[in-house]
Parts: sequence; C-alpha cells; structure tokens
Amino acid sequence: MKTFVKHALILGGFYFIISSLLNLWENNFFNILSNLVFGIFIVMFLYLCFKQNLTFISHVQNNFPKTTNYLLVLGLLEYIGIIFGMLPGTFHGYYAAKAEYNQNEYPSIFLQYIEYFSYVYLVFLILALAWATYKSFFAKQK
Repeated sequence: MKTFVKHALILGGFYFIISSLLNLWENNFFNILSNLVFGIFIVMFLYLCFKQNLTFISHVQNNFPKTTNYLLVLGLLEYIGIIFGMLPGTFHGYYAAKAEYNQNEYPSIFLQYIEYFSYVYLVFLILALAWATYKSFFAKQK
C-alpha cells in the first residue's frame, strides 16, 4: 500500500476516534469543537494530498505497528461513513429544507437507506476490527 493511502487512512482513524469521543456529549461547546476538529481534519487531509507524507503519522506508523492496523481500518470506515452517510445526508437535508421552504412535500427513501447503511456499517466495523486484531496478534510478523 502506498504511503499516501496509509497516511490518509491513519489520519481518518485518528479523526474517527476523536469525533466519536466528542459525540458522546450533546451541548453547544462539543458541537462547535466537533466541527472545528472536522475542519482540521479536512485541512490536514488537503495538506497530505499536496505533501504526500505527514511526520507525526510516520512516527506513529513506525513506533506503533499494532495500533496502526486499528487506525487503518477505522480510517477506512470513517471515509466510508463520509462518502455513503454524510454526503447523501447533506443532499437529503438540502432537498428536504428546500421542499419545506417551498411548502412542498418531499418524498424520500433516505430514512430506509440510512437504516440499511447503518446495518452494513456495523458489519463492516466488526469485520474490520476482527481483521485488525488478527493482523496485529495472530498473523506471522515479518
């Protein structure tokens, strides 16, 4: 796997953990902090796109190989969540708000989609964590 892809997945894994912790509490401070962390994640991802390497991620990757496996799979899940959950949710919210503003009815299958997506996401989470555990503790190390 190329360095950029690994670093992008590890960065996504860090964001997955931090955003999960910030979403445990519901108040304005943590909502603002969560949005700030998402903005930092986007900026760091764009920086990674141009630089192709982040020093602190290389340090984590070299010094903590078992933790890196977990960060890789959590990062992959984070990108799947962004692409298949956050982006369709954004479009659904836009069209629902537009229909409400125009006093129209907005028939949507998004609630069914997000229900099925959450089941698939949960299965991917379990399989990914099982793979990371196997890779970290049971596979033969090189």
